[in-house]
Amino acid sequence: MNDYELIQQAYNIKSKEEGMHYYTKLLNDQIRNMTLQQIKMECVSSINRLHRQEIKADINVQVGDVCYIDYGPMYRYEAGYQHFGIVLKLSHFKAFVVPLTSNQNTYHLEKEHVFIVGAIEGLTKHSVCFLNDAKFINTSRIIDVYGHLSMQDQRFIQLRRKVFETIFG
Repeated sequence: MNDYELIQQAYNIKSKEEGMHYYTKLLNDQIRNMTLQQIKMECVSSINRLHRQEIKADINVQVGDVCYIDYGPMYRYEAGYQHFGIVLKLSHFKAFVVPLTSNQNTYHLEKEHVFIVGAIEGLTKHSVCFLNDAKFINTSRIIDVYGHLSMQDQRFIQLRRKVFETIFG
């Protein structure tokens, strides 16, 4: 069955019981094709979503904070699940964040979608930002604050400029 047919079948569900059965069958089919690590990350994101989706803001987050965030399930080539991110803007229960990674393979990349931040107080490894994954998230996705990059820090100023250039050209 193709995606269109699967979606049409979902829209034609007549009862909650039928919907639960259909949804769990789709999930079981998907989970069978995942690695153990993917299953763990999916579980953690699902638990976080179930327990945090109604939270308005249980921690004090400021612009420049380096936070541990649950981005949720991902599509290919995007930041997902649990990663760090830098808050660039706060607006009505939303935070505009740029995902971070400490993956060593990204340091040699001199590409327009990568910004090397380096060492950030509160983190144990040097970090790199994925500019093309910057986005607004609900602040309930922020699990904890681990560090801070001052808005006057040249790296923060350059990061904001690079994100703007990435988004708007």
